[in-house]
Amino acid sequence: MIKFNFNDKHLLDNHNNGDYFKIEEVNLNFSPVNPKSKYIKLNSEHQKLNFLYTMRWNNLLNKKPINSGLPDSKEEAKAIKGMIKEGESRERIFNYFQRSENVLHKIIKKTLAGELDDDDPYVIAAQRILDQTN
Repeated sequence: MIKFNFNDKHLLDNHNNGDYFKIEEVNLNFSPVNPKSKYIKLNSEHQKLNFLYTMRWNNLLNKKPINSGLPDSKEEAKAIKGMIKEGESRERIFNYFQRSENVLHKIIKKTLAGELDDDDPYVIAAQRILDQTN
């Protein structure tokens, strides 16, 4: 367990007030894409919130994206798809969803794979995001 020290107060502010995707604000009772996720075994709202908050807090302390390691959900994929449709930049999507580039690329690809025609605006926008470099 990593101990909190007062110098890390800015991390707490980011956790509490940060502009990032919070699955619990969309659907706390989401079903993870991975059927083996630990989240599935959690029964109460308190257990689920504790799981999410603990994972995020540990990510902040370990300097990882805040949603790193959290289970993927259809709700998150739908939100990513919505931001692509709205023409949000790659940087904005990555900053908002707080996942590693690899994970976000996988989510985008899975979301769009086989569901849309190659000339569909969603596919074109998603491909543009995947092709952008820092």
